[in-house]
Amino acid sequence: GAVTLVLGAGNQSFLGVVDVLSRCLQHAEPVLLKLHPLRPWLSPPLLLILAPLIARNIVAVTLDRGVEQASALCTHPLVGHVHLTGSEETATAVRASLDRAGRPHVGITSELGCATPWLVSPGAWSGEELRHAATLIATAKKGNGGCNCLSAQVVVVARDWPQRGEFLSLLTATIAAQPTVPAYYPGAHKRRAALGALYGARASPVVGASLPHTRLTAEDEVLLLDCGVAGEASFDGAALRTEAFCPALAVVQLPGGADP
Repeated sequence: GAVTLVLGAGNQSFLGVVDVLSRCLQHAEPVLLKLHPLRPWLSPPLLLILAPLIARNIVAVTLDRGVEQASALCTHPLVGHVHLTGSEETATAVRASLDRAGRPHVGITSELGCATPWLVSPGAWSGEELRHAATLIATAKKGNGGCNCLSAQVVVVARDWPQRGEFLSLLTATIAAQPTVPAYYPGAHKRRAALGALYGARASPVVGASLPHTRLTAEDEVLLLDCGVAGEASFDGAALRTEAFCPALAVVQLPGGADP
């Protein structure tokens, strides 16, 4: 029968195991897990965790050995399905590789990121509620250097909400108070720099707390992007059209919000 190829995630260690178990137990498929080049050290623990399935020839694990090997695995005659965690660009490249190899029937499932929005509804918030919301968003943004599929990328607030300024000031202070971790994922600094250049004076870096024995650069700090008010001529929604996957956080205002 056909084998499912799982292309392991590069940003979270647990995802490969979840994907393997999903394809095996939910879809009754044998699985070959190819580890991401950033996480070769996962091989020994995964071989132990998945040992019962490996012993039954249901699961196999292989290290990454470059683009040519990955392409060869994707287009192998025994592979009937490909599952990946990554970007839309990666999923598109896999689909194109399969089509070029004359294998359009091979299916693809993907966990892809997006410009994840966090909506803060207008209303009468207590100080504790504002602090809690700011902590949630700051943590979601700064975790893993902003390199998570569900990392906060857009904060949506109401323009006329009386507490809008208070909340955004609190959010900025909370981002500054939380420790900064390196944005290690390939391309993260480049994507952040591109957004900074695009937004110019409307981009504001927020320097966070430092952790001992951690080497950081200015590109690891969260960059706040002021998109403006949706619907107005000055609105700039460029940050909403692609996944940043880096320490950048856009703020969008929607008209209204004055009513209690």
